[in-house]
Amino acid sequence: MYGYVQNDPVNFIDLFGLEWGDWHEVIGTIEGTTANGLDEKTPYGFNTNNDIFVALPIEGLRGAMIQIEANGIRIEAPVGDIGPWNGGHTKSGKSLNDPYWWNNSDPQAACGKDLRGRRTNRAGIDISTELAKQLGLTGTSRVRWRGLNW
Repeated sequence: MYGYVQNDPVNFIDLFGLEWGDWHEVIGTIEGTTANGLDEKTPYGFNTNNDIFVALPIEGLRGAMIQIEANGIRIEAPVGDIGPWNGGHTKSGKSLNDPYWWNNSDPQAACGKDLRGRRTNRAGIDISTELAKQLGLTGTSRVRWRGLNW
């Protein structure tokens, strides 16, 4: 439900905080590094060992900015990878994207299996090792995030 600014019916305000840029609270996991067997670079060119970024389960968000919050700390970070669990497409072209934030739903992987049928840790966002350090995270944690420029 939206209202309008008094005497200005063109400029709507979001009375109940329902606009798309709302916060999403999900399980976040720390993305691995080359020490964990990952490639040094993500598909979006971010360095897994020392860059600050997140991964969301949809293609096409390279460089889009989000705010992420944990432990009372809020940081802006770019989307630098696709994941966790879902995102992208199969070799046959079937979409594996899960833009759960578009309809304020839970991440598909939260059900315990991803779109490929693999068992998941229920995460909806991956957090780079460097970003996790800045947020004070040491493992799987509940975090809040929202898109900034998309």
